[in-house]
Amino acid sequence: MTVSKPEFNILTDPVKRAAAEYMLFKCGVRSKYKGFVYLADAALIYSDGTEDGFGLIYDAVARFRGKTTKAVCRDMSYAVENSPDLGERLAAMSGTDCDFLTIKPSAVVSIVGRHLSYENGRDCDR
Repeated sequence: MTVSKPEFNILTDPVKRAAAEYMLFKCGVRSKYKGFVYLADAALIYSDGTEDGFGLIYDAVARFRGKTTKAVCRDMSYAVENSPDLGERLAAMSGTDCDFLTIKPSAVVSIVGRHLSYENGRDCDR
């Protein structure tokens, strides 16, 4: 599946991008890592509902950024692993318990993506 034009629109919308990056920053993900941008991209795609499944979302991010899916996943994992307050901040944001030792990029993408979809008036049923 190729990245459709609507996906590029959501990834280049400055207001939605700022909201995604703000939420990630608020969760404690450090913006100095490349994975920060990829997490924002993935959360935006998740919130828009243009792709189902994290593999397809990560593939879309990789195509948009001109990277391999493996590189995108590696960089997202590195950003998540090097964000020490992420677990407790995600728990507060989502209202659930998060074990900070087992947080994966997919959890960050889904929680931030759901919050973005609620802000944009879209009910996310995932």
